[in-house]
Amino acid sequence: MKKILLFIYVILITNIFAEKNKSIELANEYIKVTKLQVVFEDTINTLIIQTINNNPNINQEEVTKYYNKVMSWEVVKDTIIKTTNEAFTDDELKEIIRFLKTPIGQTYSNKSPWISSEITKTLLKKVDSIQKTTLDKLDKELNTIVNNLNKNLPMMIDSETRADSTLALNKHFITKYTLINYNQEQINSTELKKTLLEPLTNTVCTGDSMKFFRDNNVTCQYIYYGNKGKKITTITIEPFKCK
Repeated sequence: MKKILLFIYVILITNIFAEKNKSIELANEYIKVTKLQVVFEDTINTLIIQTINNNPNINQEEVTKYYNKVMSWEVVKDTIIKTTNEAFTDDELKEIIRFLKTPIGQTYSNKSPWISSEITKTLLKKVDSIQKTTLDKLDKELNTIVNNLNKNLPMMIDSETRADSTLALNKHFITKYTLINYNQEQINSTELKKTLLEPLTNTVCTGDSMKFFRDNNVTCQYIYYGNKGKKITTITIEPFKCK
């Protein structure tokens, strides 16, 4: 009896694996006839070009390596096969493949990569336009804040610290301070940074006056100088880390 049950179990497992392999083969055939790999790789190449164009100073080789590492076809292929098998039954895949092998189906497959590429380019242009408009508006608002603050600077914050000026640059709000009683050689920059990091972080993350910066994900930088004009340290607070 046990031998019979074992035999039935082996048959069932074999059938399951056979069906699974068949489904994977159908998914691979679907990917091939739809030219899905071509569409995917064209889309990634468009994203790489867009990233490089939007960041002229970026290392192009590093960008390409990054995309190839996290978003290459080999990285996503198994997921796409799995998704395809979840989306369609084997019978549906057979019918789709059969259609795509007809003359009209081949015409559709051949034109799909170009259509997808044009759609991707159009969407990215729209996104760029929206981002530029948003950033232009943000830059204007930041510059208004900076100009208003600088009207009252320099100003003593306490007996040892003078706020000298503020600056807005590339979504960074920068404040420059001078420790009027010390030169750079007299201050341990590591200890100063350690002492000021927590209170400055609390100010950025919880202060009512910093809400605009948090809402717009503006990085705040605090640069400290000695009384001889030499920089001691820079403390950077990124609002997205407050959440």
